Amino acid sequence: MDEYRARQLIVEHFATAGKDEDAAGEIFAEDAVVEWPQSGERIRGRWNIVALHKAAPVRIDFEIRRTIGSGDLWVTEAIIRYDGANATHAVFVMEFRDGKVVRETDYFGAPFDAPAYRAGWVEAMKAT
Repeated sequence: MDEYRARQLIVEHFATAGKDEDAAGEIFAEDAVVEWPQSGERIRGRWNIVALHKAAPVRIDFEIRRTIGSGDLWVTEAIIRYDGANATHAVFVMEFRDGKVVRETDYFGAPFDAPAYRAGWVEAMKAT
């Protein structure tokens, strides 16, 4: 898949995710698999992926920080906000086949305060 098309699909996906799950689901192949390692969950099939997202009891917004990749493997770093708050950092690893995502693995992490002992070696980043 060419870089322009992959980026376009990913931007469209995250622009509609949380707002129009049918449109967001267009990125997935019929037999797509999405995995969430932190919670130990696997969702099989485009219709299950879409249905699960439609059933979410909160409003979800995505802010893409960056997307990198080539060919059929793309990674997007994003901030997820649930009901407008609670920023969660996320990484989405998408594997494409014939212009559709066939496998996606998502990693989520809530922000936490850095331990004081590291202060001599790090610089503070802007909080999200």
